[in-house]
Amino acid sequence: MAQGQQILRSGQSSTEVIQGATMGMVQQINAAGEPELNFFEMGVNYACGRAGTFDLVEAHKWFNIAALRGDTEAARRRQEIAAELSAAEIAAAQRRAREWLSIH
Repeated sequence: MAQGQQILRSGQSSTEVIQGATMGMVQQINAAGEPELNFFEMGVNYACGRAGTFDLVEAHKWFNIAALRGDTEAARRRQEIAAELSAAEIAAAQRRAREWLSIH
């Protein structure tokens, strides 16, 4: 589990996470030594604007991908964001997730 996930799940606020986090997209190294995207952190980056861009549609997309890979916290965060999006924005996020999954 990534450190950012542990921080968020320990009950600290998003503001506390932002203050302690590094900027940019978070990557982890998998067992083969290759970089692996941390989809949950990607969602947090966009939801909080940590990467310089506040974009709830992108956040929904990354939380959706993480949820599809079994991350229950990502599924919960995706639902929270969906409550703030229009139906068209949710459809766009889902389309982006499908597009990303089709090429990765």
